[in-house]
Amino acid sequence: MDLRTLVTVAPFDDRTKTLLTDNITNGLLDEAQQMKLSELCWDMILSYHEHELAITIENMQMEVAEGKKHYTHEDYQKAKDGLVQKVAELFEKAGADYAITEVQKQLAGHSSTPLPPKQSS
Repeated sequence: MDLRTLVTVAPFDDRTKTLLTDNITNGLLDEAQQMKLSELCWDMILSYHEHELAITIENMQMEVAEGKKHYTHEDYQKAKDGLVQKVAELFEKAGADYAITEVQKQLAGHSSTPLPPKQSS
């Protein structure tokens, strides 16, 4: 994964993205700094994804608690898959040739938001 792409996808403000991209392009970061920046970018992307997933699940559970809807485990999984797709689209939009399976692998390895358990019939 190109470091400039990670910086573009990570939820930095525009000024920070420009500064970091310029530093990368001009070779101002040594290998250790590039590695730390890569880790920071993934941490930020993953944290954002986890936050979005937690909010989505909380909203779905609130609808269930209020009697408005009934969701199955598969519905929660679809919501999670939709967010993975959203992250993959961010990479695609940034011009990365980064397969959704790679995004899924990165996100799965860091996911801490559990889906509600399957209900027994």
